[in-house]
Amino acid sequence: IAAVNYHFGDKEGLYMAALRSVHRASAEKYPSNLGVSPATTPEHKLRAYVRSLLLRIFDEGRPGWHTKIMMREMLEPTRALDLLVEEGARPLHEELSSIVRELLGSAADDEVVRLSALSVVSQCVYYRRARPVITRLNHQQRYDSKEVERLTEHITQFSLFALEGLCKKMPVEVHGSVKLDG
Repeated sequence: IAAVNYHFGDKEGLYMAALRSVHRASAEKYPSNLGVSPATTPEHKLRAYVRSLLLRIFDEGRPGWHTKIMMREMLEPTRALDLLVEEGARPLHEELSSIVRELLGSAADDEVVRLSALSVVSQCVYYRRARPVITRLNHQQRYDSKEVERLTEHITQFSLFALEGLCKKMPVEVHGSVKLDG
């Protein structure tokens, strides 16, 4: 107890240090862009982001603790949730929002971008949160590297089609006047 108090101040300080440690380990193992060039297409950026998120949420071992802690914090928030959001979730959300804005175009409404980014994340997180139900519905369901690749492609394509549909409903500048395209 004395060592915890000396190094971390209290139990909460120890918990915050542990959160930072598992977040760093997860981010180092699976960076959100998986090393794709910033100059690559937004479609490739989205695919890398989705793949990275799926790899993080299905990881086992120490980096995988990050997802378990995040899930616990979302169900029973402590003051640590603010840290997790500011140091982890917010930068990732901003990165994904930037990719979505690239796909939708710079004129896209902020609310559409926000909701679209959350929809991409929700598809990924669903497979983790609903894992017990999904495996009971489909006994062959596995979450190995092959399945992560399959889910990456499905979620990316599904999201790209949805974003394309949103683009068709957005106002488009045509000869100086706003016109609904589609």
